[in-house]
Amino acid sequence: MPIDWSGLMPPSPTCTLSKIFTVHKIIRMVEGALVLALLLLVPLSRAQSAKEKPKHDKFHGSVVNAGPKSITVKSEDNIYLVRTFDYSPQVEEKIKKKKPVPGRKVTIHYLRGTDVATKVD
Repeated sequence: MPIDWSGLMPPSPTCTLSKIFTVHKIIRMVEGALVLALLLLVPLSRAQSAKEKPKHDKFHGSVVNAGPKSITVKSEDNIYLVRTFDYSPQVEEKIKKKKPVPGRKVTIHYLRGTDVATKVD
C-alpha cells in the first residue's frame, strides 16, 4: 500500500503567513482586553486615599507680582526659582481686601502637586 504524503505538505506560504498574522492580531486584542479589565478592577491608590487630607507645602519668597487671580513669588533660597500660584476662593477674597506689595516677603501655603495657594502669609 503506497503512503499518501499530500496531507503532510503545508499549504502555500502566503496562506500560512496570513493565518499567523491573524492569530497574532487576535492574541494582541485579547491581551489588550485583559489589561483593560485589570485596570478597571484594580482600585487606584489615589482613590483609596480620598479620606486623607491633601498634603500642604510652603514656598518662602518675595512677591514679584500680585494680581486679582494669581501671585508670582521669587524664592528666597534659589534666585532662579520663580513660581506663580492661583488663589483658592478663600484667599482670593482676602487678597481683594489687602493686596501684597511687590518685594514683600511672603509664605505661600499650597496643595502638594498643584499651584493653588490656600494661604498667603
